[in-house]
Amino acid sequence: MPAGENSFYVDNTFTGRAYSRFIAQELVEFTRKSFPLSPKKEDTFIGGLSMGGYGALYNGLKYHDTFGAIVALSAALMVDESLADLPEQAEWFGATKAFWQGVFGPDLKAAGQSECNLKVLINNLLAQKVALPAIYLAIGDDDKLLAANVDFHEFLDQKQVAHVFKVAPGSHEWDFWDRHLKRALDWLPLEQASAGINSGNVN
Repeated sequence: MPAGENSFYVDNTFTGRAYSRFIAQELVEFTRKSFPLSPKKEDTFIGGLSMGGYGALYNGLKYHDTFGAIVALSAALMVDESLADLPEQAEWFGATKAFWQGVFGPDLKAAGQSECNLKVLINNLLAQKVALPAIYLAIGDDDKLLAANVDFHEFLDQKQVAHVFKVAPGSHEWDFWDRHLKRALDWLPLEQASAGINSGNVN
């Protein structure tokens, strides 16, 4: 469960913080060397909730050769061109233009048109005929992020991207995530996982 601070788990060329590379490359390589984990894509999964749900989708898709499945609970899927219209002042810091510029850089319209926008990323991958990881999405029916998740689900349907989408009672809260993390683990093909290879670093 690596920390991503408030980075949305992306690489930021303006700050030099490379959370995407850390999560999807360095951490995977380190854990495979440290523990007897399978090196196979089909046995390697990424998941997260809220901002981490976005990060799981972004990095699971970006590093599609590494991850075989993605779990995103209550994913913060508001990275699009509307970021450029955010106010300078807001009720909380996460709704301000300054916060998002700190994550994606000064030109938020450009960020919304880049692969940080998951729709752009998926369109590019489909154009390259990439086999996408399996995707599991769940969101509470009283979550403020519901509309964005429904919109993303409908986009995936339109693009004929196979995925599971669950809307269930709950809001943006641990009660919902605790329940649906268990369901997501049941969905993952854990019983089919191959035996790992001992790296030699584990006694």
